Amino acid sequence: MSYLYWLLIVEVSLLILSCCVTSMDFTSPSFITVIVFIIATLSIIYNKVYWRVTFTKETFLLVSLGLFTIVFVEMIIKTYYNLNVKRDSIWIDQKEFIEAAPYYVPNHLKVIFLMFSTVCMITYVIGVIKTSGMQAFSVQAIGVVHLDEELEVGTVANIAGRISKVICFPSLFIFLHNIIKYNKSVRQNIWLLIPVINSCIYMFFSGARSMYLSLIIAALFYSVIFRRFKLGWYKVKIKKYIVPIIIMAFIMTLVFVGTRDIVKNKEYTTTPLQYLTYYIGSPLYLFDKIIHNTQIASPVHYKNYPGYYTFTWLYSELKKIGIINYQFQDVQFVYIGGSFKGGGNVYTIFSNPYHDFGLIGMLIFIALFYGLYCVLYYKYFRYNRKISKSIIPLLMFGNYYYFVVLSFYTAMTVQFRTQIILEMIISMVVFGVLTGYISFNNGKLIIKKEFIGANYDKSKNNR
Repeated sequence: MSYLYWLLIVEVSLLILSCCVTSMDFTSPSFITVIVFIIATLSIIYNKVYWRVTFTKETFLLVSLGLFTIVFVEMIIKTYYNLNVKRDSIWIDQKEFIEAAPYYVPNHLKVIFLMFSTVCMITYVIGVIKTSGMQAFSVQAIGVVHLDEELEVGTVANIAGRISKVICFPSLFIFLHNIIKYNKSVRQNIWLLIPVINSCIYMFFSGARSMYLSLIIAALFYSVIFRRFKLGWYKVKIKKYIVPIIIMAFIMTLVFVGTRDIVKNKEYTTTPLQYLTYYIGSPLYLFDKIIHNTQIASPVHYKNYPGYYTFTWLYSELKKIGIINYQFQDVQFVYIGGSFKGGGNVYTIFSNPYHDFGLIGMLIFIALFYGLYCVLYYKYFRYNRKISKSIIPLLMFGNYYYFVVLSFYTAMTVQFRTQIILEMIISMVVFGVLTGYISFNNGKLIIKKEFIGANYDKSKNNR
């Protein structure tokens, strides 16, 4: 039997183990990661004949060890928090959480916020229009922007576009908070979706379809956690989300297939299913193709720059500020083979740390990466004694949870930038201003001490 099928068996076994470890927690990092790798493996199997797939023993062992490390790390961290939290102290303020008032945004702030979001979006779209020679929906223009956004669109337009994306998350957060927690009508909160729509327009013109995933993943994560905070952790079952997930998957299918002419040439694929399985399965299969060829995975071994491909962002930032001056080479494009003429240059979360640090180094990287996510997950959500301390972490965690969900695709550390820290600050400030916990009075900046526990200030300003 092919090692590809053996990998599928191991993945299913690890999924069962993850379910046992997490008590069927379908938003836990290990559960999500194993699921997406199962889907990636099934995608390769679907294209086995077309791609003339071969799968090596080494890849099977490496991916199996990596996924086992992820499940094992979560088991250790969950056990630690489970043993160090008093049972009667969990959710002690759940009643107060439910009784607290929904977020109220004054009309003048609504107008300012919506105008700012819209101006940022329009600024970016104008940048794309200029790039395309006044042809706003030019396929070539959006494709070029997708490949080199900062160069083609311009710095101001690029910053404006990113801001329109960042500020949509607190807007989405408040919308779901009010709808789910208090059963408020959509009509009363519909204005909060305008920044989300502006962000989607920015994503369309940027050609970066993975951003849609980050938005959908955040929405699902916020929804699940809010329902758990309201009803209790174990009362929110995965079956309640099967239909929404199917709907979201269908929407994403339409977006990916409908925009493939804009971002990627569709000549290599014929059916929508073939196109989706190419995107989902190719990183894992290409990892198998390059695992023995370090010249492809890492064209040059930078002895003085350890971990370059895993931490590309760090060396890029150091180069920008002049600390280092070296012309680095990008990870190379690899063709899938068989009757398929396409390829790619992303090789799952395992490839970069493996080729940078070797097997042991890769496992350490995986353990640290997932250890961080699991600590935040269990400390602030699963075993938090005070829900009021979870609101800001929830806003940030949901915003960047796609790093875990896209583990089948690449190590998202390569996309990390120092600007992410600024984006986090902007997102928190926007949330604080909209909810009244950050304000200006007589030219002075006022940050209320309840900001971290925003739900629990029952003063007039929050009603």
